[in-house]
Amino acid sequence: MEFLEGLNQMVQDAIDEDIKDHLIEQWADELMNEGSDVLEREIICFASPEIQKQYNEFYKLEADDDFFFNV
Repeated sequence: MEFLEGLNQMVQDAIDEDIKDHLIEQWADELMNEGSDVLEREIICFASPEIQKQYNEFYKLEADDDFFFNV
């Protein structure tokens, strides 16, 4: 890690962004194999409780539904 630590912060940040983009793409591709509804729900897991509530309302989800967010 000495080489990376020796790089200026701007270069380190750019590398970090490339890694994040790559990992998000891999994550999304893997979930998309299970279906777009699974991917969408996993994305909403990272959203605020208000957005999760809107998701429940949009899809008319009830507490016993698999994709329901308990918010």
